[in-house]
Amino acid sequence: MTQNCDRQTIFVVMFIAAINVYIFAIGYDKTSPLTMIPYDVLNGHIWQVWTATFIHIDLNHLSCNMVTLLVFGTVVQQRIGYKKFVVLYTISGIISNTIFVLLSIIGYTDSSSICLGASGCILGLVGASPMCCRRIKILWVVSIGAALAYVYQIVTGGRGSEILHLAGLTSGMILILYLRKSDGQKNRRGY
Repeated sequence: MTQNCDRQTIFVVMFIAAINVYIFAIGYDKTSPLTMIPYDVLNGHIWQVWTATFIHIDLNHLSCNMVTLLVFGTVVQQRIGYKKFVVLYTISGIISNTIFVLLSIIGYTDSSSICLGASGCILGLVGASPMCCRRIKILWVVSIGAALAYVYQIVTGGRGSEILHLAGLTSGMILILYLRKSDGQKNRRGY
């Protein structure tokens, strides 16, 4: 791997983290019009499925998401490049939030609940990581363990963030297959 690739990896991941930290620092929170409320999205505020991925409820929420972004984001971006990384990150968040909104239509999730955070995006990276680095077994353990934990929480009554998290994880797993296929070839590093 070249030095430029390392700098680029650090820059892209750090830039996304910096945006999240900046938005948190300037005071956007759960009362912001950027947060996602399914009822509002269904009534025309469709930008919220994307903007909510940059809002965090507290420092702990932000910290957990950013540490996970730095660990998994760096690994995934090194394997697929910065353009596909941004696509994977963004679309995973949008898909997970959209699924949450759609489930509110049938009453499975609460249409008045406030949804915020980068978890759908981050878990998309967690879901994609074992497909990017097949030889790193711990990534499989983390990804499958997370999926099982969210399924268990949903089965035992979770109808909130668990669904959003599982949707992000699953979308990352599916999107990485498409992104890999669009390359037309695999590289030597297990991608």
